[in-house]
Amino acid sequence: MSDAPLLNDLVVREFVRTLMRRTHPPTQDIILLYGRYEPGAPTELKVEERQVRVADCPSVLSVLEAEVGHPGGLLVIVTPRSDDELGNTLRSRAVKQRALRIHRWEIVLQRFGARERDPRLRDLDWVAEGLLSIGRRDGLKVPGTMLDYDTALRCLVQHRLGLTSDAPDITDLLTWTLERTNVSRLDELGPDERVGLEDWLVRTAGPAAYPLFALVRNGNGTDALPFALVAETLWKADLSQADASDQDPVAAQGRALAFGRAQGRAEGYLGRLVDPGELLALAKAARGIVTLWIGRAADTDPASATTGQLLDFVLRRADQLLSLFGAGALAGHSSVLPSALRARIDELAALLIPEMPGEPGPRSAKRDGQGLGAVEQALHAVEDHELARLRAEEVDPARMAVRLVRWLVNPDQPPATVADGIKTHVRTLGFVDRALAILWLGDPSASPATAEAYARIHDQARVVRDQVDEGFAGRLAAWSQASAPSDGLLVAENTMERIALPLSRGTDPAPLILILDGMSSAAASRLAEQIRQAGWVEAARDASGREAALAAIPSVTRVSRVSLLCATLTSGGQDIEQAGFTAFWRRHRIDAVLFHKGDLAGGAAQRLSSRVNDAISRAEGDERQVVAVVLNTIDDALDRGPAKAEWAVNEISYLAELLTAARLRGRPVVLVSDHGHVLERERGLPSGEDATAARWRSANIPAKNGEVELSGPRVLLGGGTVVVPWRETIRYTPRKAGYHGGAALAEMTIPVLVFLPSADASLPRGWHLLPPERTVPAWWEPGTSFQAAMPIAPAEVRQSKKALPQVDALFAVSEIPAVSTLGEKVVDTETYREQRRYVRKPPKDDLVSVVIDALIDAGGTLSVEAIAEIASTQPVRVPGLLATLRTLLNVESYPILAVIDAGRTVTLDEELLKTQFGFREQG
Repeated sequence: MSDAPLLNDLVVREFVRTLMRRTHPPTQDIILLYGRYEPGAPTELKVEERQVRVADCPSVLSVLEAEVGHPGGLLVIVTPRSDDELGNTLRSRAVKQRALRIHRWEIVLQRFGARERDPRLRDLDWVAEGLLSIGRRDGLKVPGTMLDYDTALRCLVQHRLGLTSDAPDITDLLTWTLERTNVSRLDELGPDERVGLEDWLVRTAGPAAYPLFALVRNGNGTDALPFALVAETLWKADLSQADASDQDPVAAQGRALAFGRAQGRAEGYLGRLVDPGELLALAKAARGIVTLWIGRAADTDPASATTGQLLDFVLRRADQLLSLFGAGALAGHSSVLPSALRARIDELAALLIPEMPGEPGPRSAKRDGQGLGAVEQALHAVEDHELARLRAEEVDPARMAVRLVRWLVNPDQPPATVADGIKTHVRTLGFVDRALAILWLGDPSASPATAEAYARIHDQARVVRDQVDEGFAGRLAAWSQASAPSDGLLVAENTMERIALPLSRGTDPAPLILILDGMSSAAASRLAEQIRQAGWVEAARDASGREAALAAIPSVTRVSRVSLLCATLTSGGQDIEQAGFTAFWRRHRIDAVLFHKGDLAGGAAQRLSSRVNDAISRAEGDERQVVAVVLNTIDDALDRGPAKAEWAVNEISYLAELLTAARLRGRPVVLVSDHGHVLERERGLPSGEDATAARWRSANIPAKNGEVELSGPRVLLGGGTVVVPWRETIRYTPRKAGYHGGAALAEMTIPVLVFLPSADASLPRGWHLLPPERTVPAWWEPGTSFQAAMPIAPAEVRQSKKALPQVDALFAVSEIPAVSTLGEKVVDTETYREQRRYVRKPPKDDLVSVVIDALIDAGGTLSVEAIAEIASTQPVRVPGLLATLRTLLNVESYPILAVIDAGRTVTLDEELLKTQFGFREQG
């Protein structure tokens, strides 16, 4: 009989189990079930430890044969024959003397501990069939007496599709489609069940699930996430019109046609007409997933590698789909696709290509600064791309190219003195060298046009840098020969006395001196960034910026490092360094110890040796000891390579461990080198001279182009006279990764950096905390105007603003309209006066307005040290001041003033400030 229900082994087993529990156990050994048994279903079952045999009997004769051939045990006969056809004799041997009918929902309700079902489930037999297929599982009980619709469908979705969430959202569905086995589960469902589950998921996840399931039905389900990323580009609101703006009609029409064709191909891939609202909702969810993955991939957690691989796969596939749809030209509009990042970088590079054919550098911006606005906007678009933090090999060259273009607007001139040269190098030119090194290495995936733009910028900046180096070499030659006194100049041999010794006096923790052999100003700038990010506070003798010392001549380790450590001009090896270093500190009645590379390695579970740890632990008290450590990683890399444009703290052997040990003991750290270095350039060739050193030779042959002859008491090799190159492309020995010994500023400059473990650590008299804004040149990070300013007391600032000059004799001073800053306007509002009522001891209005104006001038961001300097207070008092300022300025709890980066950085939202204090339209 065609209307007889189809039964499977799961239904039969559950029915028999229920029946056995009710009859404890049945006395009859035959159960008649009305229905048809599923072909291929097992005929031997085990229920409640009892063997059960199932016989599919479509006719009365087959029923009789099954009865006669029944060997014993429990027999289940599944038949579509009626009770009248079966007869009384056969039925008398069966449980309840009739053919029993299975009601699936009764079994389902029993399993869920419910007595009734949701009316919406009444006609959904496919739900009951699916729930019966789950098998015995815990956690199927419902809290009440009714099995509701959502509980039933949720259990079915979890079992049939593998979606484990109680309420799957569109993010869950997109992630689920990445596994091909998950998507194939839908294809294995019956038509009713598939439609029913999809409808429930759409109701749960939202309309964005419609295009997702359309992709699945069209055989493209595993591309749901990549497709959604592409859809964000193809269906972004008014994209075609935006692209067509300010273009000629023919080009606009052609682009619109190409845009329409791309959308048509995408609709064909989707398998249905597009509802833009649904698709953009799907795209928003996909973008959220990818943004989360990018954040995870940027972490150092081991799981980030797996996330990175999955991210690369999805993004590569999205780019392939974009190309498949013929929409590659629209890639730049995406904020997540790799091709979009590439397009943005190429667009930036195009702005750096010279306007005049054959002009050796970026466009006329280098002369007057015009045209930089478009370049800055293009760079912002690159840095705003979500992948920017993961693709440093692509983004860093672009960023450095723009930085060099900014510098070329007003480049440094050849120095007037030797002291001016090394100070300029540590504060500005070292950053230029850092940018040049990264541009030299280039972008491995750059297009030819982009690579050409980078090369032109590099070459032009290199020409200017060479002019500075040539001028410095001339000054150095004259200064060295004249034996000029070094009272006002920091040199290798007086660095210990002028920097380390003042930090060692008193009862505060003695310093840890880290000599990074070969560290240039460029390398120091990157290391300093990371050290500051770890919570260290920088200090210096000069409030205007970092200091540097002049290396001995030639700028090689056996001359300059030993002079640094012995505090006198000399040469030699480690034994001379040890004796000279100890003798210097003994003269000042201070214990000191010096460690070299061989002294550092510890044993099992100990990164540093016990000798080093023990010495660093003697920071205070009677056993107080100055500790110095020589780290050779950078200098060693110059021999073995590969050449590195930048160094990270964790790439310098033992540096991170030494910094941690110093911080635990409260020690200040002096980070210093003995000389810098230049990197190998392919265009650099050996000079052909018979020399044993890479960057210095005897003066037997006069200096040639790119070289300079140096003589005098600071020249410790070559009999007091040597020839050294100032041009970085000259070398005298076979090729290596880098060299030192010459007269280039990158070699002769010794960066001297001092770091404190906290802002409240004591400093020698006359020393200053160094805000981050004063450690980088203005062209490196635009918007940090504070870095060029000297500390000014708030009262002086206010006075200078209100004392207007008499610029026109026709008007009295009182008639000249006063020009108020935004800070002054804010503190003069009724809103601000109302906010002051909630502060017990509010700061003076002048101070508040100066802080506001300084933040605005700096682009909305300043360090805590900068705020301390502006307020003429100690950094340790700044948190209390900032708490008060937030109360005064954050009207209605809007985050106008905020503290980020674990309390190290202060931000001000200028637009929000104007809105809350009523100055938006006034500007």
